[in-house]
Amino acid sequence: MTQVELARRDRLSRRHVLGLLTCAVAGDTLLASCGTARGHSISPAPGTAEVSSASATATRTTGASPKVSARATAAASPVPIARAGSLTVLSDVDVKGLPLLTKVIDRWNQANPQARASLQGVTGQQYTTKVETMAAGGALTDVFALSGNDLPRLAGSGVPAKLDTFLQRDHYDVSDFVPLPRQRMRWKGAAVALPRGFSNQCIYWNVDMFDRMAVTYPPQTWNASGWDFAAFLDTAQKLTKGAGAGAQYGFTIETGFVGGWGQWLYANGGHVFDPAFQHCLVSQPTPVQALQFMQDLIVKYKVAPTPATLASEDPQMLFFSGRLAMLFAPVASVAYYRQAKFKWDFATTPKGNGPRVTTAAAGVYWCMNAHTHQPDSTWRLLSFLASPTSELELANTYFPARESVLQEIAKLDPGLPPAHRQVGIEGQKLARAFRATPYYEQLNSIFTKQFAYLWDGSRSVQTVTSKTVGLVNGFLADHRSG
Repeated sequence: MTQVELARRDRLSRRHVLGLLTCAVAGDTLLASCGTARGHSISPAPGTAEVSSASATATRTTGASPKVSARATAAASPVPIARAGSLTVLSDVDVKGLPLLTKVIDRWNQANPQARASLQGVTGQQYTTKVETMAAGGALTDVFALSGNDLPRLAGSGVPAKLDTFLQRDHYDVSDFVPLPRQRMRWKGAAVALPRGFSNQCIYWNVDMFDRMAVTYPPQTWNASGWDFAAFLDTAQKLTKGAGAGAQYGFTIETGFVGGWGQWLYANGGHVFDPAFQHCLVSQPTPVQALQFMQDLIVKYKVAPTPATLASEDPQMLFFSGRLAMLFAPVASVAYYRQAKFKWDFATTPKGNGPRVTTAAAGVYWCMNAHTHQPDSTWRLLSFLASPTSELELANTYFPARESVLQEIAKLDPGLPPAHRQVGIEGQKLARAFRATPYYEQLNSIFTKQFAYLWDGSRSVQTVTSKTVGLVNGFLADHRSG
């Protein structure tokens, strides 16, 4: 019996899934598998609060050490110890994800009355701090969700349990997970998580605007020829008109790694680090070419809004108002973009000088507390949450990391956009991510601060990349063991 058949056997009806996948509102929280960049986070609805049995706050560690902060230990608030046979789950949630995840937990409870689980949902920007605080205070839940970028740091501190014993004992098949999250669920050779959701980024484009301005459609298959940086620029220029408050833009630059500079750098065949993770490579010709192209889209060709413009006009709102033709966004955001009053679709990333077309992505994982008092029951709950049935039920908020579930959702809602949803599904297998490291936060901070001078045009690409390489290489030299 296939995994999708197992999902159907659990009586998750097609009508129920259709209902899940046609919600009008979607939230892209920090851990919503969306590779969130600026302009792509949806605030919780007014009045939405933390749903938790405990409240704790701590200052996030941003210094050299990737360990759980000592201040978090001091700030940790105690939570009630679960009674024998009960389990606890901690997850980031948004206004739409909370009821879906609650239904999944309810389904577990109905089938496992002897090991009932309770959900603690956390909204807002401080979810990872919450995990660290609870772990430092010995109050972390049995199961918890964690961003792929945070997983190496907490795995290095021994927060998530190693899962290989359970995987081998139960002959757990991980081959259904797409390649990147299957790789990133491991740290230093050990499995420390199972994927919850994973989302690559592709181009969302306004079909009606293309038709109105008689512009050739972008390719909607990943192996299409002719969609290179030059063709992309030509398309964006044809779709740009006007200036000032009423300007229409062909594209907008996302400034983060996912959907932003990482997307273009990888598309051009560049690398951020050398294989030994000792040197930053962004000052080499191939990355410089990609970053120069990005800066030129804003400063030279003016087909993308400036940072000053985006400070007052959100990219999503520009798109919804019909003043933005194309933007990179997570494929997990489909339900949110279905609010648009015009026809839109998916398109692929333009190909630069790289050997293949690629895209950038981020993911979220389910972890087991290394100090749970009920390891067997916790493992069963963890594997249940990562099962095809649960992924399918959560697919509207957390884009699937399983190939079987991706193919299942491809068949749903044929009358709704995107018409070429296979672009997003196939992109899951082509995705690349920021290097797994306990020092993601510190390194990303360096890139973000230095690259800001690119987007406002105040410094040359050569000046910025040279300074960035010096700072990153210095940091790596000081933290060689990580």
